[in-house]
Amino acid sequence: MCPVSAGHHHSSAHYGNKDAVRAVIVSAVALGLAALAEITSSVVSGSASVLADGLHNSGDVLTSFILLFTFALVRRPATRRFSSGYGRFEDVATLLIIVVIIITAAVAAGESVAKLIYPATYSNIPLSLGAGLIGVVANLGVSEYKIRVGRGIGSESSKRTAFTHASIPSSRRARSSGSGSPG
Repeated sequence: MCPVSAGHHHSSAHYGNKDAVRAVIVSAVALGLAALAEITSSVVSGSASVLADGLHNSGDVLTSFILLFTFALVRRPATRRFSSGYGRFEDVATLLIIVVIIITAAVAAGESVAKLIYPATYSNIPLSLGAGLIGVVANLGVSEYKIRVGRGIGSESSKRTAFTHASIPSSRRARSSGSGSPG
């Protein structure tokens, strides 16, 4: 047994729950709309920080689809090939999510470095601030919704991921307030 996964087990108890699936879909839609607003704003204004927020939200949408696929897969019954069932695919999904996070972070970092090397003229700062506000509101709303659903279905992992969405807006406020500055 790997020491990192000591005591780790796979339970598909919440994967078939309609409330859990709905929470993932609603979160993906809300964050997708926020990402669209932020990425559009960053293209118009040249703000790398608003682009980073938009990429982060886009990554959250993509990871939501990975989770939905995993929810459907791990509910499948055991087969001759997978005699213990499909629960281990949750680990594969986790690795894919990590790859998505790394890629979105790398793109955002590349854009920020490019802005440092080749300074850009920023425009439409109110639009950037508005897009940043949309990102904050979307993440706080998603957080609150996921916490309620997680409590309702007794899912600790849903509540934990919701708390990460709740912590994001404070860093967003800091970045968005500097949206008119380089980067």
